[in-house]
Amino acid sequence: MKVTVTADGKKIPANRFVQDLIARVAQAMAARGVLPRGFAEESPRTGVPQAALWTQAVFAVMMVVTITLSSVMNN
Repeated sequence: MKVTVTADGKKIPANRFVQDLIARVAQAMAARGVLPRGFAEESPRTGVPQAALWTQAVFAVMMVVTITLSSVMNN
């Protein structure tokens, strides 16, 4: 398993690093007013931007369900 070391020295699986990075980008954009403020809020228990993470998951599922491989390959 690939491991990524974060700036604060924590070791986390590489796939989790990418997922967290995308959610944190949405969180930062919300903090600056580019996205709705709800994306900037973190869970008090876990410190994870849950709204951004769940929105990312919903969009990923929608893309998997609606985009066929042939439509991607033809463009």
